[in-house]
Amino acid sequence: MRRVCAGTYNAAGGGIGEPSQLDTNSADGGDVKSIRAFGLDGMTALCERLISEGVPGLHFYTMNQAGPTVELCRRLEHRVA
Repeated sequence: MRRVCAGTYNAAGGGIGEPSQLDTNSADGGDVKSIRAFGLDGMTALCERLISEGVPGLHFYTMNQAGPTVELCRRLEHRVA
């Protein structure tokens, strides 16, 4: 799964490197907090890039987990009017 996510993120211009370059030791140990932080940092960077390139809007699927989406919006609030 991490390989698919990293590949998709790179294809979208995220530039986080090859999966073999990622620090996935904590992910392999099941450290959910580290995995979520990694995903949130990646999504923040991707959304900031999309906003800077002029996308008209962003749409998020929360999958009944509103917390990460709320945090992402909090991080992005300085970027949108």
